[in-house]
Amino acid sequence: MRDTAARIVEAFARPIKAAIPGRQRRQMALRDAYRRVFDSEDGRMILADLVRLTGTGDCLVAGDPYTTHYNLGAYRVLRHIQAQGHVSDRAILMAITDTAEADRRANEGDDL
Repeated sequence: MRDTAARIVEAFARPIKAAIPGRQRRQMALRDAYRRVFDSEDGRMILADLVRLTGTGDCLVAGDPYTTHYNLGAYRVLRHIQAQGHVSDRAILMAITDTAEADRRANEGDDL
């Protein structure tokens, strides 16, 4: 029964998939890959590291246009990942919180 239903769904989906242009199909596949990666535990760990590396939007460094441009580029990468993977602002905030907590625990160990 389940195999029959899957075949019926595939029969209806095949013409729809064929009608989607190749570039759009690749974009959809890339978006799905971002989601799979950043929905995993490893992906959340990587996201937290990227948040630590790129900051959270405080890009402007007064009197230093080179560092400002660097910071803006790093921030743009994080926002691209967020947009491609449909990573929510909540997930970014959780990554920031996790990063801050991990840093706090690491610093406590240094005091011993």
